[in-house]
Amino acid sequence: MSVLFNHTLLDAADTDETAVVESLEVGEKVPDAGFTHTVEWDATVTAGVVQIEGNNVSATYSGTWAPIATVTYTSGAPKSEYVFSAAIFQFFRHRISTAVANGTVTTHMSGINNG
Repeated sequence: MSVLFNHTLLDAADTDETAVVESLEVGEKVPDAGFTHTVEWDATVTAGVVQIEGNNVSATYSGTWAPIATVTYTSGAPKSEYVFSAAIFQFFRHRISTAVANGTVTTHMSGINNG
């Protein structure tokens, strides 16, 4: 049986977000084929950068997180951008590294567990 793994990390955020961390729930399995990270820019956005990062230490790790991807807003809001990550970390964050101008961004991680 396939089970959807889906978590919202940033929810209509616009300024520096470093505390938004997602970790696997107890007993939750990492998706077999990795993750799709979705970055959704709203209709009024004109600029912004989201960093996708991971680590295997802790959700409160204060060191340097491993970079997975950088998503920079270019044009065409509203729009969704997708990043596939086969990197398997226990802890993830989607961090706004450059403030979102004139709008907000919402991000998700998703994948499918097969069995």
